[in-house]
Amino acid sequence: MAKDKKQEALEAIGWPLKAIKQEEARLHGYVQLARNEGASWTEIGKVIGISKQAAQQRFGK
Repeated sequence: MAKDKKQEALEAIGWPLKAIKQEEARLHGYVQLARNEGASWTEIGKVIGISKQAAQQRFGK
């Protein structure tokens, strides 16, 4: 039995979501690398386009 269009559309939502989660994990790794190399939260925030406080809240431990 073939999937209906609605089910196909709902399943398609998961494909980019999976990619977003993978890239978010990669971003966290690069932020940690930058921090290990001495980058400040201000510098990281500037690259990402957010405040230093937002960068620290999002990526800090």
